[in-house]
Amino acid sequence: MISDQNLRTALFKGKGYAIALSALAFALLLVLSGCGTSASAADSSDAESGARTRTRVSRVATSDTHAAPASTDHAAPADSHAAPATGHAAPASTDHAAPATGHAAPASTDHGSAAPHWAYEGDLGPSKWGDLADEFIACKAGTSQSPIDIAGSAFAQPASIQFNYNDVPLSILNNGHTLQVNYAPGSSIVIDHEQYELLQFHFHTPSEHQVSSQNYPMEGHLVHKSASGELAVVGVFIEEGHSNPFFQSLVANLPHGAGEVKEVHGVNVNVESMLPHDREIYTYSGSLTTPPCSEGVNWNVMSTPIEMSGDQISAFNGILGHNNRPVQPLHARLISGGSTGDAHGVAPDHGDTTVSNGDHGDGPPHWTYEGNSGPNYWGDLADDYIACKTGVEQSPIDIDSRFTVGADNSVFTNYGDTVVTILNNGHTIQINYDSGSVAYLDGGEYDLLQFHFHTPSENSVDGGRYPMEMHLVHKNAGGGLGVIGVLFESGEENPLFAKFWDFLPREEGNVASDLRISITDILPSEAQYFAFDGSLTTPPCSEGVKWFVVQEPVQASKAQMDKFMSIFGGNARPVQPLNSRTIGEF
Repeated sequence: MISDQNLRTALFKGKGYAIALSALAFALLLVLSGCGTSASAADSSDAESGARTRTRVSRVATSDTHAAPASTDHAAPADSHAAPATGHAAPASTDHAAPATGHAAPASTDHGSAAPHWAYEGDLGPSKWGDLADEFIACKAGTSQSPIDIAGSAFAQPASIQFNYNDVPLSILNNGHTLQVNYAPGSSIVIDHEQYELLQFHFHTPSEHQVSSQNYPMEGHLVHKSASGELAVVGVFIEEGHSNPFFQSLVANLPHGAGEVKEVHGVNVNVESMLPHDREIYTYSGSLTTPPCSEGVNWNVMSTPIEMSGDQISAFNGILGHNNRPVQPLHARLISGGSTGDAHGVAPDHGDTTVSNGDHGDGPPHWTYEGNSGPNYWGDLADDYIACKTGVEQSPIDIDSRFTVGADNSVFTNYGDTVVTILNNGHTIQINYDSGSVAYLDGGEYDLLQFHFHTPSENSVDGGRYPMEMHLVHKNAGGGLGVIGVLFESGEENPLFAKFWDFLPREEGNVASDLRISITDILPSEAQYFAFDGSLTTPPCSEGVKWFVVQEPVQASKAQMDKFMSIFGGNARPVQPLNSRTIGEF
């Protein structure tokens, strides 16, 4: 990653003075023509602001309908958990900006006087963008920022989207932040009877948006603008799979140098070939994902990913490195539009787990805790749930203390005081945690993403279950999951619960936000743990999850536990066979 950045920096410096002079001349031309002021913030990077503000995230059917990825309880909150990215800025028009073509205002440059230089890491990285310039203030002060983690979705009013894309000559720009294909005029989408012209599409590796805490290897953004200047962006997730013919002509002509443009004569492309066949979309009101982070952008994220081969993805990644902004807090925006998901699932083909987009109706396969869609039948509901009945390291388990072995595992936590979002996702109450809190599990650093609850406890000890169990869900930089389980017994009122228990949303899809808590005191000061390898405890039951269960139970009052049970009574999977696994104790 560092070598990629250095290469791009070296390439850029060789052209820096010429580009800066060109940018200055062009800026003077804009001022003389009366365009200079309006083109700066709006066309810098992701897109421009001004799109109609929407207050919900929704998955809506377009021309085809299919299932969306399940959002889940062991998923990430809508905050900053993505891997840091490398910085390699360049002049030229940036990611969500209109291309420097005849049908849009050219973007301001990143290295001249028009806009401050920004990057994806270090002192110029995402956490510092809001401090680099006054016009970038939304990057740290905005409350409707993009990207987000799409998790815990519910249903909202559907809206249609109509695609009208034409073949255009291939023109690819390396603007130093992304690889951008500028689109000739005449292609558009229609959303709610309003037409948006397609300006360009570009890419991020890994994806900027997450689904249930997980990034895809890559994401494409199709940037559109209406006659009134409002922006609409269509996001397309890309996962590794079969070679994609649409991308072959792109891969063969990728410009490696920052500021380089490749006009490919005799080659036409049509971006409709980049859209998945199954077109269900999550929509929400967000922002540019690069400075100036202006809000009011109409986001439409396809729920079904497309495939590219590993070699094709590597060709993009070899030039881009990591150019994704971390996911941002949801704040008061209500996530809606899709099945609520499950208690532990994550997005397709990332980390240790897999979730299908589903094949039952208009959402992921419906599962519950009882009846024909209960735990005994999860493995039959979808092919991607097969681990629920064939897996050999499934969770939860009964922890038989007679047969534990001494272990060299270690757990250290460094949890902060933060603003949280409380979500009723239809299977549990999930508290999404802001960034900055970590646990060191077996020496590896894991971000705390969220915590949620089960009644009775899912894991049992010596054959007995506790009234309630809390799961603290963490993810490391490689996408691996680590879960700390905390068992609760009836006793004194729990002071942490007292701070937010009155705000538990009773209805599926409801969210309470902007509450500040600290989970530091929930763990015993001298905690001892049981450790074992396990799985998600809900579909798709994917294995490879590191489990650490605190041996000493924590107290909560009967009234507190009864309140949770009045919302979710009996949301625990039965214990699973231990098979050949050992349980460590430390």
